[in-house]
Amino acid sequence: MKHKRRYCRIPDCDKIVKSQGLCQRHGAKTRKCKFKDCEKQAQGNFDGMCKSHFKLTRKELIAPIKPLSSEPPLPTGESVYDRIIPASVTWDGTGTLPLVQHLKAGFDENRPRGWHRNDERRARG
Repeated sequence: MKHKRRYCRIPDCDKIVKSQGLCQRHGAKTRKCKFKDCEKQAQGNFDGMCKSHFKLTRKELIAPIKPLSSEPPLPTGESVYDRIIPASVTWDGTGTLPLVQHLKAGFDENRPRGWHRNDERRARG
């Protein structure tokens, strides 16, 4: 649990606090959405708004992502499916598995996490 639950301050009430130290039954006042004419209840951490108005304001602030181009980039580099995977499938059991050699080489070069996935994406275009 992220934080310790608070319980209603009325004696013998074991319900969780809604606001002002009280549960809903004992008089916690709910906040209404701050948008004009909206009767919905404001949600916690939604800046005093209901969920739908909160999402609406966030959509207006964030510009939609536009694709850079409709065509995928041209492949660059070598795919593991060209040489490394076939060599690993036909590996005779002597020495180190070619796939392991490939991954270890990247590790030894201190390449960043996920380098093999990024290289493969570039190789496929």
